[in-house]
Amino acid sequence: MIRYAKSKGIQTDLATNATLIDKEVAREIIASGLDYIELSIDSPVAATYEAIRVGAAFDSVVRNVKNLIEAKGDLKKPEIKILTVVQDENVGELPQLLEFANQLGMNSIMFIHVQPWDKGRAKRRHPDEETFTRRFEGAIPEAQRLAKKYGIYLDFSSPQENMRPGPASGMAINFNPGGRLCRACCRVITPEEINFGMS
Repeated sequence: MIRYAKSKGIQTDLATNATLIDKEVAREIIASGLDYIELSIDSPVAATYEAIRVGAAFDSVVRNVKNLIEAKGDLKKPEIKILTVVQDENVGELPQLLEFANQLGMNSIMFIHVQPWDKGRAKRRHPDEETFTRRFEGAIPEAQRLAKKYGIYLDFSSPQENMRPGPASGMAINFNPGGRLCRACCRVITPEEINFGMS
């Protein structure tokens, strides 16, 4: 799919949990012409990471990230970025994440807030949003200091800031854990209601 999109002159961006990026897959991703890849790493601490990303093994994911970095070598593309969903479990570990990224030789991290939803699929406020926001803001100065020290770009974009009314300039192709092609928007949380069949 990436190769086809690139053959049509379309910029491509892949977000992945990196659980399946062995050496062969890493080489294929780099060779595909991909422009950007975001690696969902929510903590540099194995226990925290595995509590958030249930079923994923931290050491295996780190090894896979190294596979990707090694396969890229000195090539300019794809740009490799860590994407961290900031939540109660990891908000105090953001400075450690900068150290972790530096050790891997990565130079870009995006922080986005967890998006809580209730059972009726209506967006709701974080149950302790004020305390959470204070903790997040409290961790930012040290994260910024380390980012400057290591030359790491920090992106604090929130999903809401990027969602504006009007015509779309791009689309997302999403697969749920069961292999079904979901709605063409990464912000939709109800793939079981509308999907486009098996991948």
